[in-house]
Amino acid sequence: DEDLNLYAVWGNNPPYQLQYLFENADDDDYTINPAYSTAKNDVVEGQSALIPELSTIPTGFVAYPGYSEEVLSGTVVADPQLVLKRFYKRVRFTVDLNYQGADGNNTVLSQEYKYEQTENLPTPTKTGYIFAGWFTAPDNTGVLIADGQKLTAGGTLYAKWTPDMVDFKVEHYKQELDGTYSSI
Repeated sequence: DEDLNLYAVWGNNPPYQLQYLFENADDDDYTINPAYSTAKNDVVEGQSALIPELSTIPTGFVAYPGYSEEVLSGTVVADPQLVLKRFYKRVRFTVDLNYQGADGNNTVLSQEYKYEQTENLPTPTKTGYIFAGWFTAPDNTGVLIADGQKLTAGGTLYAKWTPDMVDFKVEHYKQELDGTYSSI
């Protein structure tokens, strides 16, 4: 029996960052999500580290492979600290607009939105009517899409119109024999 001697070799494990960035709803920027991003120090200096794909991607997002600022792997060094980045963009969808007889300001028939983007829908006009908003059903029984509401799915929105009420006064007159009129 021969004795075997084992010696521990300690390597320097400098920290590196995993950053998961998600597209903002109302602009084209990306923001680091702290719920997923973290600092690690499990790789020996000079070795390669990888940023894994999230096992569960949040609703409304998809992976954005090939994004120009993405850094999926790199060599861990003490200075400068390695920062790995993975990007997720928002799901896009189309909203179609049915103006239901509008006669003005109805040039937008279809518009693309990002998941949870604040809506900015047009305000059409119709002679003799007041625009009462956009609804999810043609008979105006659907959900009203309020100004500033965040949209989460595509589909068709329908304009709702209410008659423009005009105040008026009815006066009755009778014609006299001499051709003049008097109030009744």
